[in-house]
Amino acid sequence: MLDIEPESVSADAGSVLNCWIAPGFSALGLLDGLIAIVNGPGGSLEQSNLYLDPLSASAWCQLVQGRDYHTRFGITFRDTARAILQLTKGAGLDVVALGCGDGRREVSLVTELVSPGDLADLRLYLLDISQPLLSEAYTHAAQTLDRFRGVLVTAVQGNFHHLPRYGQLLYRPEASHRRRLVTMLGGTFGNLDNELQYISGALSGFSRGDLFLCDVTRSYTESSDRAVIERADPALRGGGQILSDSAAAEFFTGPLRRYQRGPAAQIELHHELGPQCVIPGSYQIDQVAVVSRRGERDRRFVVGRSRRYVPEQLGRSMEGIGWSLLHHAEIGEPGAAPMSLLLFERK
Repeated sequence: MLDIEPESVSADAGSVLNCWIAPGFSALGLLDGLIAIVNGPGGSLEQSNLYLDPLSASAWCQLVQGRDYHTRFGITFRDTARAILQLTKGAGLDVVALGCGDGRREVSLVTELVSPGDLADLRLYLLDISQPLLSEAYTHAAQTLDRFRGVLVTAVQGNFHHLPRYGQLLYRPEASHRRRLVTMLGGTFGNLDNELQYISGALSGFSRGDLFLCDVTRSYTESSDRAVIERADPALRGGGQILSDSAAAEFFTGPLRRYQRGPAAQIELHHELGPQCVIPGSYQIDQVAVVSRRGERDRRFVVGRSRRYVPEQLGRSMEGIGWSLLHHAEIGEPGAAPMSLLLFERK
């Protein structure tokens, strides 16, 4: 150690060892649970399980690099960042990015927050269940944000369903003037089993004035009639089939193909209208995999889910659990899925 010259030590963000393993997190334990489900008679996979192993993470990266996904989620945050800065009034900001994936959207948001030069004290916490994706996100964030003064990037490997256990992310002294912004981008909010239950529980440790930002797909119809929804939503037209050689099929069926025991099976993947949702005006699209093997009964797995929302009704539902809708920006390119960015504040 004494032989190291001080000037040989780089101080740039990319060289700082800054990664946490969240309390109680066990990647192998999660993988064991996934293997048990895919070898059962059928069921539903929690969406986070799709990102656990490196091959799943690689398939996800291939999916999000595709033109369709980029058109849908490759959004700009300029107006939303301006709204956040007006609310925080120059106070230090902690951005807690839940389910950050490859981190591209979160880093784009932070870049818009610090680029005007009004904010020189920002901590970005990237939290994801997938070590390979978290590594990609941290590397991208460290390299991109290194040029901005006062930005600190920390990677957290953990499960956002267990967020209340992670005291270091939630602690804020009473006298602190820092503000906190929780993000769920890339459609993560619409993947939750029960959005209102999650926000009420997982974000219970956040305080009055803290912010929550998510992106959602808007409903193609406000009708609750299933036949009308099936005609209106592009994912459900023509039987909702998903091509077997598509990036989406590679991602959603990967765990079934890799971890099912026994002879090779045929897997057919399609979209399906899901059960009734808790938020009025919303409906759910399930990604359903049917596994067929000679001499056995077909097994049915819900391997993914996403929801469509009427933003005004989602805002009223969130208001009922203590989060006020302050900013709504309609985003997306012409011909793409109708998307919205929604910014909420804890009352």
